[in-house]
Amino acid sequence: MYLTCNLKKIEMFLKPLNTVLVLALSAVTTSMYSQETGSKQSFHLGISGISTFTTSLVNQQCLSPVDTVSFNPLDIGFYCGNEFDLKGNFVLDLEFFYLNNKVEISRLNNRRFELHQNIGCLIKPGIVFNNHRVFLSTGITAVYAFDKDEEFGNQYDRFDQAIFLGGAYDYRINNSLSAHLSYVHAKFNSISHYTPNELKQFSVVSLGLNYHLE
Repeated sequence: MYLTCNLKKIEMFLKPLNTVLVLALSAVTTSMYSQETGSKQSFHLGISGISTFTTSLVNQQCLSPVDTVSFNPLDIGFYCGNEFDLKGNFVLDLEFFYLNNKVEISRLNNRRFELHQNIGCLIKPGIVFNNHRVFLSTGITAVYAFDKDEEFGNQYDRFDQAIFLGGAYDYRINNSLSAHLSYVHAKFNSISHYTPNELKQFSVVSLGLNYHLE
């Protein structure tokens, strides 16, 4: 029993490590491409207000399952990345992010089920029209959700991976500053230990500013 518990803990922490390896590989590959082609790069740091929406299934005895939506209207996200010029008006943006979601999906007395945070990477091919940039976004994220008994302090942690899909719009205010609007969506299944809810998917909308270094 003790060995089984330890193996489960090791597996839980190895899953986000796979995400880190994918991010590192993406960064190295993009950097090598830039060096080989001599393409122009633009590094950026960003901060955004984010809104997170979750969809969960409520399983109740003697009743049909019901979909419910929970959301956190305002929290914070941080971004950093490199944008590479490709041929013509096309660009490629490799972006790392941290999203502080903090959505209380469900609550049963003093026990709550929460989507807490995401950290990962997006690969964003895009097209440029003057000061406007439009991107398609795809990437991988390490998701952290948990169940917590607030009275006794017991907590079940869940770390796992999900695939993000979405899009983004960026408006260059000047050479150093841009306004950024984005949307990403992920299918992610997580069953609550303390409440009747089962998380099925979540979406994040962000609006913020990027600071660019050419």
